[in-house]
Amino acid sequence: MDKRTFNKNFKLYPEGISTSQLKKYLDPDNAKNPKFLKLLKTQGFATNRDDELINMINFCTRDSIISGKPIENIENLAIVSESFSKWYPSEGKIEVRFAFRNEHEYAIWREDRFDGNQINQKLQIFILLYKEKYSIMSSRDKCIQMLSDMPEYKIGYVSAYMQGLLADEEIKDDAFCEALYHEYLNDKDPEKHEAVSLQSFADELGITC
Repeated sequence: MDKRTFNKNFKLYPEGISTSQLKKYLDPDNAKNPKFLKLLKTQGFATNRDDELINMINFCTRDSIISGKPIENIENLAIVSESFSKWYPSEGKIEVRFAFRNEHEYAIWREDRFDGNQINQKLQIFILLYKEKYSIMSSRDKCIQMLSDMPEYKIGYVSAYMQGLLADEEIKDDAFCEALYHEYLNDKDPEKHEAVSLQSFADELGITC
């Protein structure tokens, strides 16, 4: 068992969903191929922020999790390596590792791209940027970011939905104004037609114009 550590925060293990489920999920003929295989090719690592499949239950042995001393499920990591080779044969065979920082942050990474210290630095920076990007950004900024990451063919659906939302707001505004108008018409107060100048109203409130 490999007990190397990145530093005092990260721990490394070779891998661990059940083996049969993982094989089915990672089958190159499966249209649900997880995003992390592509990320392993492009950036050399992928975190649980990228794909929910990357977690301690899937890549560490169950007994070790229960004992509180997680150990990589080597068999499941080997399945990832094999599936990666089938999807990207030009990359050759790679060895992947599983890393966790705490109960909320996990990652799979390629040994041919990084050593322990390098991946530790990468993951710390990546997670900080992720939190800044998705936790601190306003809802409007998040929407703009998601639109920039969205494939072109889906933009039309989003545009149509947003137009519907805007139209709904306009309808609500019109309905509110119409309700106010009818409320005025139905008001039996005989003084409802009397008006007051802005200056007189300001004087009543003690406001100097």
